[in-house]
Amino acid sequence: MAIFCIIDGMTDQDAFSFEPYSNLNIMRQKGGYGYFRTTPQGMNADTMPCTLTLLGLPRARLPVNARTYFEAVGCDIPVKHTDLLMRCNLVKLNEDGRLVSSCADGVTAEQAQEMAADLPGLPVKNIGGYKNILVIPNAAGQIDSVITYPPHQSVGMLLKDRMPVGAGLPELVRNSFERLSPYLLWPWAPSVFTQLPKINEKAAAVCGTQIIKGISRAAGFTVPNFRNATGDTDTDLIEKAETVLALSRNYPLVFLHINGADEAAHRLNGGEKEAFLHRIDMLVMPRLAKAGKPVLITSDHGCSPATGAHLANPQPFILYGASKTGDLGILEGSSALTLLTGRQDVLWPVR
Repeated sequence: MAIFCIIDGMTDQDAFSFEPYSNLNIMRQKGGYGYFRTTPQGMNADTMPCTLTLLGLPRARLPVNARTYFEAVGCDIPVKHTDLLMRCNLVKLNEDGRLVSSCADGVTAEQAQEMAADLPGLPVKNIGGYKNILVIPNAAGQIDSVITYPPHQSVGMLLKDRMPVGAGLPELVRNSFERLSPYLLWPWAPSVFTQLPKINEKAAAVCGTQIIKGISRAAGFTVPNFRNATGDTDTDLIEKAETVLALSRNYPLVFLHINGADEAAHRLNGGEKEAFLHRIDMLVMPRLAKAGKPVLITSDHGCSPATGAHLANPQPFILYGASKTGDLGILEGSSALTLLTGRQDVLWPVR
């Protein structure tokens, strides 16, 4: 039995160190450590491909045009094979028309939800705070003609230079800006119905963020519900850690995903990100260290609080409570579960 923990967006620079985090640093000193290459060749550093890579799904089987679909699954939004889906962030522009916040800086999560709800005629479904999903019926065939830009990779850029193309998206952007200025809806990550292969192991996923819930459900993980798992820095870390320990008594593999550091970096708030990582270190890591099982801790990608952008540099890992110790070098992210368990093809059936 083993525990695999991904701290989404944990690093923000090549020189990231575990030393400021006392429990993580002790686990590193007593265990093995190194780096994973998590971003698949030819793909962007994003939660979906990087997480699936770390879960061992081969590069040739990684889905494309699927991110928003998995978010919809995580939110129980029904999707037809003919639907075109897009994530729509509520974002903020400055007076020059430049993107200054990819996640509705200046409004509360509740206000962001109300703003999305006050857009009659714009078919978006709010999934919490600044996050919305756009569902366009009978438009899946248009996906190849759609061009969009991730907002977290576009901070500081002019809207006119990042205006989406196709499927009526420019009109949606302009209409939302007319009603919400200086805020607007920013569509990205066009997606269609997607099937993942089913895992061939008994495994559980402890997560709060929508895309990880959707990926886990689609792949066949057991995904428990939580009272206070938010997918942000206000999540109940103790509840999540205690749930991991309880599940680890019955499941050979428990996957723990913690997302708040990534959200704080998208808000360009380095202090919030650092404080959240210290909370993870104090509240989660001592519990995992005492589980009596091998534990692997890493990140899917970096995320810079200076720019809000994801980073594709190799991600540091700690392997604790296993037989391997010391510097294990730079490894492919797809080998993470093999390193943790000592087995090949841990989750996915061989084709």
